[in-house]
Amino acid sequence: MIKVHELLFKYDDLKLEGEPIAGALPVELAREALGQIVGTSGYWVETPVKLTGHLYKTPSGEVIVDGHLSGAADFDCVSCGRRRTLPIKVREDVVIVPKSHIAAKEEDLEGEGELSLAPDLYVFEGQELNLVDVFREVLILNVLTHPRCDNVNKKCGPSLAERGSDELPETSGIDPRWAPLLAMHDQLKSQDDQGEE
Repeated sequence: MIKVHELLFKYDDLKLEGEPIAGALPVELAREALGQIVGTSGYWVETPVKLTGHLYKTPSGEVIVDGHLSGAADFDCVSCGRRRTLPIKVREDVVIVPKSHIAAKEEDLEGEGELSLAPDLYVFEGQELNLVDVFREVLILNVLTHPRCDNVNKKCGPSLAERGSDELPETSGIDPRWAPLLAMHDQLKSQDDQGEE
């Protein structure tokens, strides 16, 4: 577990009025998190991903984080293979609950069925609240899994399939057996684009 001093908080020290957050997810963590999202090629991260925002403790003991991730990651377009840069701009409100609160609620509801937690609820144990762990997951969930040139307003060139499977780069993460399907997809997309004109 990677720890960043600026993103480490002690639960008992948190205030109802909130406090600012200013730190960054380290490059090695961002690389590891995003490196396998797009086949074997993934994203390439060269600079830390900044995390800013505010952190609040509610009267009932939950922690609410209004977090903003910002940075950039390079990727190879899944269609034409060109290297592009994806800006990372994510705003996420996160609710984090101490594990002791969950245990107390389970006791209160004993015999009344299972306690169901919201899927976007994060749980931590002890006094140490590490925002790196939480926002690593937020980062993964908010990047594209099949990034293309048009996702960053760039013109896509001839697809890898159109250029022939022999030209597929070894690190592209695209299986050459999918080349005919990619070509058909690109052909249908260009027909749709022409129809809209």
